[in-house]
Amino acid sequence: LEGSLSVMKFLTELFLNNNKLRNLDLQLSYLKELPFLKNLSLFGNPLSEEPEYRNRVIFNINSLDVFDRHK
Repeated sequence: LEGSLSVMKFLTELFLNNNKLRNLDLQLSYLKELPFLKNLSLFGNPLSEEPEYRNRVIFNINSLDVFDRHK
């Protein structure tokens, strides 16, 4: 995700499910820079199997209304 999201500050929906994303903390550092993000999907990635995955994402991106298809 590095670099590609930095020019999309007003992004509201991002669907990254079923890719090969790893290292949740690293990905969260990029996603936290999207203050208008409301809908995010990361399921189906290796990072979704990390401990406390859902709680960590919700805690770090508090603008979310929908995460992995759940309100």
